[in-house]
Amino acid sequence: MSVTSAPFRIEPRGVRPLRFTALLLLALAVTLIATLLLLSTFPLLHSAVKQLVGWFPDPEAPKLAGWLTVAFIVLVPTTLLAAMWRFRLRSWWWVGGGWLVVAPILAYLATDESTLRHSMSFAEITPAVPDAEKSFAVIMRYGKSQPATVAFGTPKSYAGGFPDPIDKPAEWRAFVLANRASLEAEWAAFAPQRAWWAELNTFEIIGDLTPSRPDAEVISFPVFRALSQRAWAIASLQAIDGHGDNAIDTLLPILQVGRKMQPAARTLVRQMIGVVIERVTTRNVRWVLDNATVSPAARVRLATALSGGGGALGARRLVTVDYLQSTATLLNEHLGDFVNATDRHAALRFSLNLLSPFVYNRRATANLFGDHILELQDLAARRELTQFARRQTEFHDQDARPGFKNFMGAFVIDQTIPAYRKVLETYWKMEDDRLALLARLSKN
Repeated sequence: MSVTSAPFRIEPRGVRPLRFTALLLLALAVTLIATLLLLSTFPLLHSAVKQLVGWFPDPEAPKLAGWLTVAFIVLVPTTLLAAMWRFRLRSWWWVGGGWLVVAPILAYLATDESTLRHSMSFAEITPAVPDAEKSFAVIMRYGKSQPATVAFGTPKSYAGGFPDPIDKPAEWRAFVLANRASLEAEWAAFAPQRAWWAELNTFEIIGDLTPSRPDAEVISFPVFRALSQRAWAIASLQAIDGHGDNAIDTLLPILQVGRKMQPAARTLVRQMIGVVIERVTTRNVRWVLDNATVSPAARVRLATALSGGGGALGARRLVTVDYLQSTATLLNEHLGDFVNATDRHAALRFSLNLLSPFVYNRRATANLFGDHILELQDLAARRELTQFARRQTEFHDQDARPGFKNFMGAFVIDQTIPAYRKVLETYWKMEDDRLALLARLSKN
């Protein structure tokens, strides 16, 4: 009696690695879906993950949940793969069935919105700028990484800083008198920067051609601050010495350049530097008028320099600039490129870029940002700062809360939107100071 055994099918060598790869990718896909479900369901988890991959982490935030999430992401696919092997769930039927379930979910996650709803441009909110390239080249001589900025170094600091001339007029007078020799020496040493500032002031508007990139070169605030502060101090000393017109002539170029920086600004940083310079210079002008005689001709020059404020249009522009600057980045960069922009977590870049289509829908994120900006524009223009702050909080807590789809888009939005409330408060205070000074000049 003979027994004929059934033929044993031997799987070709090239098929086994292929099947293992398909199983591994299936385990990773299931892990991704499960992770997104967990993170979007439990706020503690998504807050912790935000601290792990955010641009500006909170050192006080708990990290345990975040590291547990990372451990989950690593251990789950390993466990799934081991279970498939242990229970022999590794045939092509299991692989195919698993992908039939997972593939539609991945397709849903990767499907982005088809259009960009708010395709605004800088041309729509920026006046024509004659010699834009030339003026931009001049102002960028003092970009953050430029040789002139490095050579300028760190200006001398004064204990307690520069007092506000309006809120603390007596302290301001005492400060400039006590530090007169040092301030005058610095003013003389700043001759190259003063010549550069005078060149900037020859332009009607100072152009801005800053590219829309996270690593784009921006102007160096310390240079602008140091030169402006010394000008304010020198003007006050001139006023104390009885030279009111000279004081106004010292302040006028500072005021004019601060104002000329704003209409074409493509970054919130540059626009706010201009706003701060304009506001504090205006307050120093008031101090000079309070402490010295200024001729009618000098008053006319001042009134001319102060005319034509931004008003509601300027407030709208203030909250729009950052959206326009960020949109190109939101649309063109992958998720890993954002995290890597700060040179932190560089090891995550490659893996995040692979995951990017499933966790970061670029147009949907830009549209969410744009919808919010349109709301903020109206509130900013109407100076409804309390409602403005409330809406930003609601947006952060509700509209931009991480969800199963476009999970990381919420993180990107949260890191992109600045603290506009403080920016707007400064802007409107500057407008109040400007209008009050204009009214004062018109009465004399």
